Amino acid sequence: MRVLILALGTRGDFELFVVLARALAARGHHVTLASSGFYERAARAAALEFLALGQGTHGQLLAVLRAMNGTADRIERTRMFATRWLQPQLAQAREMLSAAGAGSDYFVSNLKLVLQQGGEVLPGAFVTYDPPAAVEELARYGSRRHGGRILELVALPRRLADPDGSWGEEFHFTGFWHAATPPKTPEPGLAQFVAAGPPPIVLTLGSMLSADVEALLGRFAEALAASGQRGVVVAGWSRPILVPPHLCLVQEADYDWLFARAACVVHHGGVGTLAAVLRAGKPSILLPQIYAQALFARWLEREGLTAGVFEAADLTPGDLASAMRRAVEDRALLRRAAAWSDGLRGERGADVAAELIEQHWQHPGHDGGTVRP
Repeated sequence: MRVLILALGTRGDFELFVVLARALAARGHHVTLASSGFYERAARAAALEFLALGQGTHGQLLAVLRAMNGTADRIERTRMFATRWLQPQLAQAREMLSAAGAGSDYFVSNLKLVLQQGGEVLPGAFVTYDPPAAVEELARYGSRRHGGRILELVALPRRLADPDGSWGEEFHFTGFWHAATPPKTPEPGLAQFVAAGPPPIVLTLGSMLSADVEALLGRFAEALAASGQRGVVVAGWSRPILVPPHLCLVQEADYDWLFARAACVVHHGGVGTLAAVLRAGKPSILLPQIYAQALFARWLEREGLTAGVFEAADLTPGDLASAMRRAVEDRALLRRAAAWSDGLRGERGADVAAELIEQHWQHPGHDGGTVRP
């Protein structure tokens, strides 16, 4: 099967579909991953064929994310990202996507698009990995009107996203998509810092450029001092100039390695980071930047897995210190986090998705198979 995968967005969006692409390639399928050109090196490093889409640069994407700092409304931030980045890049890429689709057997989209081939909808899959504001929104993209040629995949555990079964039987929950690879060896400075004392509080910035990063680092350092904790900062796409002393700052880190050795993780609530925190069995302190991340935060609050949820711009060192103390001292919270880790052990979300895609491709008149997560 020749599979074309569209993954436009931030690094978290791209990396999620790298996992699926590799799972399909391992099963003998020819996979092309289509995304912004600045992700090509990462795709090649994963031994994937790559199709560069749009004309946007990494710097332009960063500028869009920084511009979101001008509004506190998470729905407006989401709209800004769509109108200023996703829609222009997609408009530039439509002809190239159509041409690539003409030579493909199956199309997977992170933006819920369909491609035509020979007057028919090319068999494919819509992937949901950010929660909808309401169950009713799930029908917005109309996959049902394509006569079963579009498979609905949800790259989340059902018990987190849909515990009451309200999404509908056409949605196939696979669990989180995670590459089952050994953790990467950390850089020596990070390994030495972690080993030199009690488990640290980890702050991951990821693509969280819609926050004032240096102000956030200052508050994080003050909260650590007030709560008697040590801290690690994973800068990701951020390049902070002023870094408070006594923080261990690294640009990148293997989340599976680091989170397993952390006391708690402060993060924005992107699906990849969220999944890694839950796998590690650690409490979260959440700083959601867009609406979907705020919904993830509500789900974690429902499950009793958070020590606090804050707006980054309004966060005070005192509030953050209180949340840190709760994350370290609240035994019920720690037990719930550990139980979720146990429940996710052995999860094979990307393989389940690959099997469902294979079944759907073989029988594109219905919406998928019955593979168990």
